[in-house]
Amino acid sequence: MEASPRALLYGRDDTPGIVSVTAGRDGRARVWRRDGDATLCEDVRFPNWFLLTDASLLDSLAVERLAGGDLAAWAAQATALGPDQVGLVELAGDLHYRYLVVAASLGPVEEAVIDAHNARHGGTARALYDLRDVAYLRPPVEQYLTWTGRTYYKGMAFADLRRLQFDLETTGLNKYRDRIFMIAVRDSSGFEEVLDGTDEAELLRRFVALVLARDPDVIENHNLFDFDVSFLVHRASKHGVALPLGRDGSEFTKYEDSLKIGEKSERFTRWCLAGRELIDTLHAVRRYSAINRDLRSHGLKQVAVHFGFAHDAREYVPGPEIWQTYQDDPDRVRRYALDDVREVDALARLLLAPSFALASMVPKPYERVATAGTGQGLIEPLLVRAYVTLGHSLPRPPGAGGTYAGAHTELFRTGVLQRIVKADVASLYPSIMLSFDIRPRTDELGVFLLLLRELTTLRLHHKAAARRLPPADPARAHHDAVQAAMKVLINSFYGSLGTSFALFGDLDAAAKVTERGREILRLMLRELEQRGVTLIEADTDGVLFSVPEGWTHEDELRLVDEVAAALPAGIQVEHDGRYERMYSHAAKNYVLRDYEGRIRFVGVAFRSSRSEPYGERFLTDAMPYILAEDLAGLRALYVDLVERLRGRAVAVHDLCVTMPLTKTPERYRAAKRREEAYEVLLGSGRTSWRAGERVRYYQAVGGKKKLAEHYADDYDPEPYVKKLRKTYAQRLANALGEDVLATIFADPRDTAASELQPSLFDARA
Repeated sequence: MEASPRALLYGRDDTPGIVSVTAGRDGRARVWRRDGDATLCEDVRFPNWFLLTDASLLDSLAVERLAGGDLAAWAAQATALGPDQVGLVELAGDLHYRYLVVAASLGPVEEAVIDAHNARHGGTARALYDLRDVAYLRPPVEQYLTWTGRTYYKGMAFADLRRLQFDLETTGLNKYRDRIFMIAVRDSSGFEEVLDGTDEAELLRRFVALVLARDPDVIENHNLFDFDVSFLVHRASKHGVALPLGRDGSEFTKYEDSLKIGEKSERFTRWCLAGRELIDTLHAVRRYSAINRDLRSHGLKQVAVHFGFAHDAREYVPGPEIWQTYQDDPDRVRRYALDDVREVDALARLLLAPSFALASMVPKPYERVATAGTGQGLIEPLLVRAYVTLGHSLPRPPGAGGTYAGAHTELFRTGVLQRIVKADVASLYPSIMLSFDIRPRTDELGVFLLLLRELTTLRLHHKAAARRLPPADPARAHHDAVQAAMKVLINSFYGSLGTSFALFGDLDAAAKVTERGREILRLMLRELEQRGVTLIEADTDGVLFSVPEGWTHEDELRLVDEVAAALPAGIQVEHDGRYERMYSHAAKNYVLRDYEGRIRFVGVAFRSSRSEPYGERFLTDAMPYILAEDLAGLRALYVDLVERLRGRAVAVHDLCVTMPLTKTPERYRAAKRREEAYEVLLGSGRTSWRAGERVRYYQAVGGKKKLAEHYADDYDPEPYVKKLRKTYAQRLANALGEDVLATIFADPRDTAASELQPSLFDARA
């Protein structure tokens, strides 16, 4: 079977407007499609399929060998299989998974394979997922999409989706004790309504009727899974109110899934509705934050302020006061609830358009693309679909173990420097793979680089198309979303290559990529240094450096072009920013101020979810004084904060440590190792909690740590004063020097600061 690069990237079936798919182990699928304002539903049969290494495990079954050399031929034959028959294809090549097994229903064939394997090897496997070395299986919806070559959202833009946001207002946070008194609803057409009332059961029935009437493709909220749906389901169950919100009249279902955040995976409970995709914008924010690291809080209000879409008249009501405020001023809470769903809508439009575009390429549901990792989560399904489509066997993962040298990282200078330029190699690792023909040695069809090259070409096309359109044009937003999605995929190819448990992982090939990357970065550094700039930091694919006084923007661009010309063919260097000043604190930790006075913090030294907010805010407030050489202002800032701490004028939430709980109570007790966050919980009388929950606590007088919700005007200021001086202020040492640091941050009670130096930077001029 011949397949074009586009068909391998998008799937060979161009059916437009698919907005949701459900599929089961019984070979039945239901497909919902958007057709203008109408939603069409299609019930179809498809063969469940999986890959197998040993065909003799099927000996107890009636096996029908399928003829032909491609998926189209096998698909036609598979429809004729009887309920007790199993189709078998011997795939081309001699890679590990040599057989494609298809069946009208997965259950009987799975049971036969497991029984045969356990009998031969004395195993205790209970599902095909337990036999990864023998069988390879995708979830049913992905089986359907791969088999048919379909994907979500073909022919659609993000703006074409019907998206609905809802937010519950409750009398408290305990779903067993508290109740829902208000539900705010908004959708992407601009429709808005607030439902409220004292009869909770009637309120839930009105909500169901409204959602069914609006008929959304996607339902969104911030912390949708852990709070809103869980609370909603429990309260409905208490009153015996049905929640038939699925497009087929079904109610919520749930299962345990994993959320990929940076290099880590976290378990969470995913709630599902047939025919609708459920999206938690909190997940999108946490994934964004893992990459950009400039978000202090993941809460909706703080995120809206950070991204600039919290309007000036936005209504704020503190969480513990919402129910009481509603009784006194219900209109204020209605405004507050509507502002919540408006911000969820804006957040989804900002962060989720790339996931929408990815779902038109990768054979996965949109709601799972939005939480998937990039290597196994996105690249592997693409490659599996390509190999199955082309009728070729697939490799086994390289397995655990094995390391290789990573990227080149080097810090040349710390302190405050001026006239900063950032130069980056555009998509360094993908460019290296394409330029030097580096791919997994098991990729016998050459699909890895074929897809990478096609993505690179199409991304440039969409970037150019976006630039030609005015900013307000909806088509520009579509092109921007597609190119952003393609950038995610392009940069994921190296991650897939360097993953030992990915099907097409190849650690030796990944090592070749990083080796080339180090060579290119070292060459780039030599070229820069020969042209008279001052190197500050190099990391993976980019360099920060200071240019001589008097240089213009055009001089900087000329320099970058000269350096690019000295690098290997196919490697492109971009001028990625210019800044008036920089504080270099440590490797990958620095602060930049641009020529318009905007300040950007990079690195966990300045932005960390484990820092107390008061200390992080102090560093934020201190940086303008550092960059402006204003020592007196810095001293005044410090003294004011110390006085407010000692006067207990700092809000307790700004002093709290926030820690995620990764262990259940049972796992924590079994670990037999004391950890502060859990001990604080237990000391407060809590004996139950959920993995993934976050706990906030502070230092009270007498050395006791207490939960924030148990605050009683009793925090001990002195540990916070000490940490401000010894920990947070210490992060300014490379700008000030130890002597000046000690003077500025001397305790106001102990000594007056000596006369301040006229400038921090005389010695560095």
